[in-house]
Amino acid sequence: MNDPWIRLQHATSNSLDWIWNVFAKDGRETAVLATVAQSPKASGWLVGCMSDADDDVTRKIGAMLAGLINDEEQTQLLPDLLQIERTRFPIDPLGANSVTEDILFSAVRWTTYGGTCYETGINVLAEIVRDALDSIEWNTAQWAAATLHTITYGKHSVFEQLTNGTSISNAGLQMVAEAIRLEDHEKLAQFTVTPNPIETFPADVADSYLATELWAAVREAEVEALKP
Repeated sequence: MNDPWIRLQHATSNSLDWIWNVFAKDGRETAVLATVAQSPKASGWLVGCMSDADDDVTRKIGAMLAGLINDEEQTQLLPDLLQIERTRFPIDPLGANSVTEDILFSAVRWTTYGGTCYETGINVLAEIVRDALDSIEWNTAQWAAATLHTITYGKHSVFEQLTNGTSISNAGLQMVAEAIRLEDHEKLAQFTVTPNPIETFPADVADSYLATELWAAVREAEVEALKP
């Protein structure tokens, strides 16, 4: 395989189940994916490839990876991922909700970066809330609303829509709306989320060669992407 992009796809395919079972299920996916994200052009391309997958796990790991990419040129990633799950929702609401949970956490992570990443993270959180107020039953909408309220100190236009007395079908979102109206900060804190911490890659993990091959492949693809 002389093509670095094919090599990256191959290394990713080989490692996905391992990343999921050994790391992501326990919230430790950053131990592998943070290094991948250090090659922003290549990892951004990889997220796009993963977003086309029919299986939820591949799309979930892609969403996790997107949140670790701190690059002003890659800020369309999360809005694009959310739009993909909106499209999938009518035919696979459980899968779309599962992936959108990871999009939410990635959006929260982006709000810690500043600049365009921060603004995009804020917008994605607000869009999840708006979707739930409209017609898409995101089961993470209450987390998005409470976290957005905490980050912006309640200074976002979506909260006017959320608290204007309109009937809200999402029970969790209704609880957050009521907490905002009552200025119940203790209740809001129960729904506020933070991204998983950046983990150190364990030296004694089995099959560590899968990470080594993935990191080498993404670095090689990044070099290719940077060529004039």
